Amino acid sequence: MILSVSGTTGLYCIRCNSMDDPLCAAARVPAIKCEGVACITYVGKMPIPGTDVVIRDCSSQDIGNFCQVLPPDDPDSTTNRKFCVQSCTYSKCNDTPVPSRTA
Repeated sequence: MILSVSGTTGLYCIRCNSMDDPLCAAARVPAIKCEGVACITYVGKMPIPGTDVVIRDCSSQDIGNFCQVLPPDDPDSTTNRKFCVQSCTYSKCNDTPVPSRTA
């Protein structure tokens, strides 16, 4: 599991625009390097204890990558929405297995 790094703090960005993108392969880059990426951004929890992660939701500009396309957030929801980038990062989507979308 690429994201199983303990003791990590700060904001990180998940980028999955291309499986050939080294940032996608690395799965974790400092959030500052994600500026200018045309994706929705929100702060969420990933399976790294004590780490907040900036999630780049690229479903609005899906180009047939391996990121799970998600419905819009429910504005009345009090829970974090599920986000799965299992091809690049980890094998579960918030503890619920979800197949990656392929095109």
